[in-house]
Parts: sequence; C-alpha cells; structure tokens
Amino acid sequence: MTNISCEVRNLGQRFNHFYLFRELSFQISMGEIWMIKGNNGTGKSTLLKILSGGMEPGNGEVLFFGDDKKIDSHLIWKQISMVAPYQELPEELSLNELIDFQILMSSRKIERKEFDRLISLFGMGKDAAKPTEQYSTGMKQKAKIILALGENRPILFLDEPTSNLDPESFDRFWEMVKEMKNEKLVITASNDEKELQNGKLILELGKDTI
Repeated sequence: MTNISCEVRNLGQRFNHFYLFRELSFQISMGEIWMIKGNNGTGKSTLLKILSGGMEPGNGEVLFFGDDKKIDSHLIWKQISMVAPYQELPEELSLNELIDFQILMSSRKIERKEFDRLISLFGMGKDAAKPTEQYSTGMKQKAKIILALGENRPILFLDEPTSNLDPESFDRFWEMVKEMKNEKLVITASNDEKELQNGKLILELGKDTI
C-alpha cells in the first residue's frame, strides 16, 4: 500500500482585498481523519477545492507524495474522491445508472460489487433504480457518499459529508471512514461539532488564520 501524504506551503486565497486565509502551512498523512473547522464564510469549501486541485490558490502551493515521491500535480485528480453539498447529481439518472457510468469512465479498474455493498449498507436498495430527482436531500447525500466511496480512491475530501443524514446513517458513515483512515488520506471540512469529534483538528479557519 502506498502511503499518501500532503504538504501545504504558505497557502493563501483572497477575494478582492479580503483574505479568506493566508500563510497556511501544514503536513498530513494517512492514519488520521484530518479536520478543518470554521464557521460559514471562513473559506472551508474554498480550501478543500484548492487542496483537491479544483481551484488555483492565490499564493503558495499544495504538494502530494506517494511513499515520499512527489505526485505530478496534473495527475493527482485521479487519486481523489469528494463528497460536498455543492455537488449536483444528474436528476434524470438513477443511482444505478450513475454507478454504471462512473465505472465505465473510470481510469481505474473498479468493481460493481463494492457499490452494491454500499447501497445495501445505506439502505438504498429499493431506491437505486429511481431517478435521483425523486430522492430526498438525505437520499441524495447517501448517493454522493456511495459514488465517492465505491471507487476506493486513496484520497478522500469530505465537505460537511453527513449533512441531512439520519442518525443511523451518520454513525454508519463515520464508522466506515474510521476503518479507512489507515488506507486513505482523509480531509474533512465542517462546522458541526458532532462531525468534528470524529477526527483530529488541523486548523480553525477564521481563528488560526486571522
């Protein structure tokens, strides 16, 4: 198993003349669920987008390593899965169709049986063939989780991942992630104290970053 780590060097981002954060530096690796805390508007989602390569930082850099060997920044997206509230699902498609499409388009060899296991685990079996437009917000969140975890990529970004989940699914999700922490680099952004209790705090935006 490759040990994935991430090094953040003097990272900063601003909008106009207002800095969301600046001079962020930290190093993390597998073995913990890493938490980024912050109130709404402090830049949690922006920071995750930068870390995942979805947004360019204003300053600084983000480096990923596999067994201490630098991973090409243009290839890191192939290693990343993400769950976030701003992700949209094509509502005319069912969860089964989205899974089949993801398997077809993946650059990695993945198997349907892992997705089926997650469907069963989150109680989505009777709904997996329905168009996602018929899903409640909680069901849509479960679908995002199933799509992200099913591909089993080694880097997992979680932005308020259990929003709208029922208590049973909340507990089941965090039990799963805790089992994965030695095999994945897991980074979570949240302002929910119950979520934050499941990992180790890296920093608090709006407090550590002013």
